[in-house]
Amino acid sequence: MLSKNLNKLPIDPAWLLPHRAPMLLLDRITNFGPGWLEAQVAHENSPFKTSEGIPAWVSIEYMAQAICAYAGISCRQRQVPPKIAFLLGTRLFSSTVTHFSANEILLVRVEAIMEDNSGISLFHSQVLSTGNTLQAEAQIKGIMPEDTADFIRKTQ
Repeated sequence: MLSKNLNKLPIDPAWLLPHRAPMLLLDRITNFGPGWLEAQVAHENSPFKTSEGIPAWVSIEYMAQAICAYAGISCRQRQVPPKIAFLLGTRLFSSTVTHFSANEILLVRVEAIMEDNSGISLFHSQVLSTGNTLQAEAQIKGIMPEDTADFIRKTQ
C-alpha cells in the first residue's frame, strides 16, 4: 500500500523499513518533518536484552533505523516502496549509560546534516529517555543506493 496517509501519526515503522522482527527495533514513528524524524522504542522484547538490560551500543541501530524510516517516508511520498540502506559509519558516539532498562521507553531523534544526490547522508542522532534526558548520541553516515544489487556487487 503505497498511498497510506503520512499525516496520521503514529506511523508503523514496518511500512517504512525493510526490517522485520526480531530486527525491526523501532515501535512507532511519532513525528517527522523536513530533515528530521522522531521514533519510539519500547524494547522489553529486544533480541539484545541481557540480565543488565539492553547494551547502549544497540542505540546505534536505533538511530540507523530511524534514519532509514526518514528515507522511507521520502520514498512513500514519491509513491515508491522503501529501499534497503546501509550504515557506512558512526562518529562521535557517546552514551551516558552502559545499558538501557528493558522497561524504559526511548525517543530516537534524527536530524539531517547532509544529504546528497548519490544517496549518501549524514545525520545527528540522539536517544533520549523519558523526560528528554540524553542517553546516547552520534553522527551516523549511511547510503541508500539507487540499485542495491549493483551496489553490493561493486563492494565485493
